[in-house]
Amino acid sequence: MLNEVPEGWVASKPLACFVDNIGKKWDGKSKALYVGLEHIAQSEGRLVAIGDTDGIASAKSAFEKCDVLFGKLRPNLRKFWYADTSGVCSTDILVLRAKQGLLPKFLFFLTQSTEFIECAVQDAVGTKMPRTSWKSLGAQCLPIPPLTEQKRIAEVLLSVDESIQATQRLIEQAERVKQGLMEELLTGGLGSEAIERGEVPEGWLSSTFGDEIEFKGGNQPPKKTFIYEPKDGYVRLLQIRDFENDLKPAYIPETATKVRCNEQDILIARYGASLGRICRGKAGAYNVALVKLLLSERLVADYAFYWLNGDTFQSYLISVGSRSAQAGFNKQDLAPLVLLLPPLTEQKRIAEVLSSVDDRVKRHKDELEELSRLKKGLMDDLLTGKVRTV
Repeated sequence: MLNEVPEGWVASKPLACFVDNIGKKWDGKSKALYVGLEHIAQSEGRLVAIGDTDGIASAKSAFEKCDVLFGKLRPNLRKFWYADTSGVCSTDILVLRAKQGLLPKFLFFLTQSTEFIECAVQDAVGTKMPRTSWKSLGAQCLPIPPLTEQKRIAEVLLSVDESIQATQRLIEQAERVKQGLMEELLTGGLGSEAIERGEVPEGWLSSTFGDEIEFKGGNQPPKKTFIYEPKDGYVRLLQIRDFENDLKPAYIPETATKVRCNEQDILIARYGASLGRICRGKAGAYNVALVKLLLSERLVADYAFYWLNGDTFQSYLISVGSRSAQAGFNKQDLAPLVLLLPPLTEQKRIAEVLSSVDDRVKRHKDELEELSRLKKGLMDDLLTGKVRTV
């Protein structure tokens, strides 16, 4: 909240003066589009899927076109959507409707603001499944500009949203292309079903995981030896989480373990929820939740990386690991899996093609990250009046 409210803005009235929380229940008879929390993308304001009311028996809320849906269950997940049609939603979603004096599109961005989200999180009740309420959200006083300025602010933010959505579509398209290429290239054009029947592409060799790949397990030094800043005589201890982000790197004495990996090595997560995740690109020691792969001379590392990420290996590993994700897997579990080996030159070409698609996806993701930062900065400025559109 600003200490000084821009001229012409209103900040003395609670949000409930501008917004209605619609409590209309679905009649349970008419068929309609259904939106649950699982259908709303986190922090993105878009649907990743939709459902319908067939088979839904529990109480649901009805919404209309131009309403704003906001997830009140675990509000830290930032789930919001501007309804472009009418439908039915989970009762864990607030249905918000702009009153006179507030534009629906401006309300949509207001529910994404730092102040609104912070209030939702702080006032949420419950430990495991915290829920916010309209009583607390509607009581907060947020600065509301005149309608003309609301319109201009919404137009600016909508233009950024359109760029974000276009970039997301490019990422999704590139990932679909990659999936198709993997099915084509990693099976020599025969397809997965033909490979499962035992067919082998011309010029390729049929081997097994056990004949081409060895394991080198990690170590788990005592946690008391960990430090969390780089230091001479210490080495990075890689954990599964480190291949997602570098928020909390850990370091151990170099003498604590001899197990090491470099950035080109391939590791597999062998336990828990990350079972089967293929990790690469970081150097250091690694813990017991990871195993390093030692490849035969007949296997190009980049090709192996894509094969391990493909459906053949992942599906097999899931079937093995389903016995117990905590128990993990060992080499004997994977040894019988058929591994087709193209000639080395072809392995390199396949990896180059797939790598070029990965590069394209990364460029689009970098663009998306930059657009997201731009939107956040604009929202912080425009929704508080720090920067005016007049």
